[in-house]
Amino acid sequence: MKKFGVNAFTDMKKGLKDCDIVMMLRLQNERMSSSYLSSNREYYEYYGLTPDKLEHAKSDALIMHPGPMNRGIEIDTILADDINKSVIKEQVELGVAVRMACLKIFCLK
Repeated sequence: MKKFGVNAFTDMKKGLKDCDIVMMLRLQNERMSSSYLSSNREYYEYYGLTPDKLEHAKSDALIMHPGPMNRGIEIDTILADDINKSVIKEQVELGVAVRMACLKIFCLK
């Protein structure tokens, strides 16, 4: 990862320091054949985006998530619905349009 200029962190607060954008991803439980997590609560405590963790990002940092969200596991509901910080709704809406455009291009070939 260093070769590509990627910094890896095991502490989310350190990883969020001075970030402009915070991109969260969904746990795909349906693709997990065994339990990689001891509990959803533990995952949320270590890796879920909480107001406390977000304080380490820039004050005007934006929150992204491609959806669908597992609220209270990947992201705190308050942050997901924050109209001043979250661009999740717009991201999901535009993601549909981009996928539709790609399908149209590929289906014409």
